[in-house]
Amino acid sequence: MREAFTLAEILVVIAIVVIIGSIGLANYKVREKDILNWEAEKVANLLKQAQVYALQARMRELEYETFRPYGYGVFFQSPSLYTFYSDQNEDFRYDEREKIIKYSLSQNIIFGFEPVEENLDILFTLPGARVYLNGRPVEYSIIITLKETTTQREKGVIINPISQGIDIQ
Repeated sequence: MREAFTLAEILVVIAIVVIIGSIGLANYKVREKDILNWEAEKVANLLKQAQVYALQARMRELEYETFRPYGYGVFFQSPSLYTFYSDQNEDFRYDEREKIIKYSLSQNIIFGFEPVEENLDILFTLPGARVYLNGRPVEYSIIITLKETTTQREKGVIINPISQGIDIQ
C-alpha cells in the first residue's frame, strides 16, 4: 500500500504543467497581436461596406425609382465606439436616428485620427461615393489610427478619396 508520490512522479507532473502553460502563454501572445490586425480589418471592411452601399443605392434608385439615403457612413467616437449609419436628411452628418448598427473596439484598443478630431464622421455620398469628413467634402487622405494601449502598437486605416481606396497600413 502506497501513501505518497515518488519524486519522479512529481517531476513528471510539474514538467507537463510547465509545457502546457508555455503553450498557452505563447498562444495568448499571438492572439494579442492578432487583435489589432483584426480590429483594423473590421473597421476597413465597414468603411468599404458604406462605400459599396452608397454606390448600390444609386443603382437601385435608377432601377426601381425608390427613395434612397443620401449616403452611408461611419461615425467614430473617441476612444472606441463607432456607428454605421445612413444619411436620411442630406445634412452629410451622423444623427442618432440614422444609426444602423453600433460597434465597439476590443479592450485595450482605441482610435486616433488624422487630421486630429475628437469625433470623426466619414460619409460616402452619391454620385460616385464621394467622401465627406465631418460634413465637408475632402480631397486628401484620412487616416484612422487604431492603437493598442498596452504595447503602444498602431495600425492605420487610410481612406483615399481620389482613388477611392481603403487600405490598412
